[in-house]
Amino acid sequence: AVEVLNVAPGRVARVQGSGSVDVILDGPLPVLNAMAAGELRATVDAGGASTGTLTLQVNVKAPDGVTVKSVQPASVTVTIGGP
Repeated sequence: AVEVLNVAPGRVARVQGSGSVDVILDGPLPVLNAMAAGELRATVDAGGASTGTLTLQVNVKAPDGVTVKSVQPASVTVTIGGP
């Protein structure tokens, strides 16, 4: 699932839709085969927004030696509001 970073204090962020992305990776096969589920992290940066609906670019962090070739969708819609 896509994780929303930098949400203003006291606010809640919800990713619209499934909240998941498809990622294509490139790297040595032994490294790719040895990857654990938590080693790939998809995030969006809310930039401290306090309210509203934002379309944000998805950033994917992969382990050393692995390159992110593609992320689909490249952006997601996030709604930020009160608890």
